[in-house]
Amino acid sequence: MSEIVVHNKEPNHFDELYITNISIPYLTIYNVESSNETRADIHITRNEAKALYDALKEKLENQVVSPSVDR
Repeated sequence: MSEIVVHNKEPNHFDELYITNISIPYLTIYNVESSNETRADIHITRNEAKALYDALKEKLENQVVSPSVDR
């Protein structure tokens, strides 16, 4: 299992995260035409799920929100 890493996507996309190094043994990607979305069904091991949870938790806990940002 590789170390999952979560990055902020770009300076002008504060509400998006970029996830790298996740091992996915089974993935189905499909398009939902009615809502113009791309969706994915991901099957990962419990260890990968825990690593993803830990990486996301660390990134989200360390974010500092500016008081000037509208919520």
